[in-house]
Amino acid sequence: MWIASWSRDGGEPRRFARLLARGIDTEEGAQGPRAKMQPRTQYVKGPEGHVAYQVFGRGSREIVFVPDHPNNIEIMWEDPALSRFLERLATMGEADDSKSPGCTTHFNVIDGEGNMVAVTQTLLSVFGSRLVLPSTGILMNNGIMWFDPRRESPNYFAPAKRPLTNMCPVIARRDDHGWFSIGASGGRKIMPAVMQITSFLVDHGMTLEDAFHQPRIDASGGDTVGVDPRQPSEVQQALAAKFPINLTELVVYPTNFACPSAVLRDPATGEHQGIADVMSPWSGAVAQG
Repeated sequence: MWIASWSRDGGEPRRFARLLARGIDTEEGAQGPRAKMQPRTQYVKGPEGHVAYQVFGRGSREIVFVPDHPNNIEIMWEDPALSRFLERLATMGEADDSKSPGCTTHFNVIDGEGNMVAVTQTLLSVFGSRLVLPSTGILMNNGIMWFDPRRESPNYFAPAKRPLTNMCPVIARRDDHGWFSIGASGGRKIMPAVMQITSFLVDHGMTLEDAFHQPRIDASGGDTVGVDPRQPSEVQQALAAKFPINLTELVVYPTNFACPSAVLRDPATGEHQGIADVMSPWSGAVAQG
């Protein structure tokens, strides 16, 4: 979970998050070790002897994991972090990632005094780690998948380390007041969406409603840049001159773009506004009654 918060009274908005995290850590430890998969070790003859290997998982995709250093394949399972990584790797092919339901939620809150909170919560994969803590009812994520067992990787395992991820809850301030709070769900599509809408508000002076209805592009990965066909022809041509583009409509399904939401305090009037993703049927905004 990633939380951004801004408080006018200079309080400690992270105190609750720390207390909750402490309780989760205690409760998860009380669960004890979970049963690990024990795949059978097999051998194949190589040019300089026999090579041990294991086959596990039941997905439709074949994934080959070869560590970049000599190792004992059976002892690998005794390392908790690496064991969880291998368990997740074994289930990655169980569903087509492009059609699997997402498990990320973002919400923003603004109170009557202008204090703002932006929260992005994700399970990472469908049902996360599939472990529910009985006291809190919290379904634990499988964020261990963000880490990489390769030592040269920026996301290599380390004590108390935060992995690089795509979640980016944002709170902008203006004239010493909270101005707007924004975030999104949608995996790698989150960063392009949050950056563009933020730019629409800050650099182009759009209203919150106009910014959310403005056509966007998505350059979150792959060989092409996704372009909303509502973009003016000159914009499409300028992009096509530098990148391979793919005209991608903003529709309910599939989610070709991220699903953002935001709240905003109008600096001129002090009015509070909120908006959710304009194409998502399960998004919503609630005003204080």
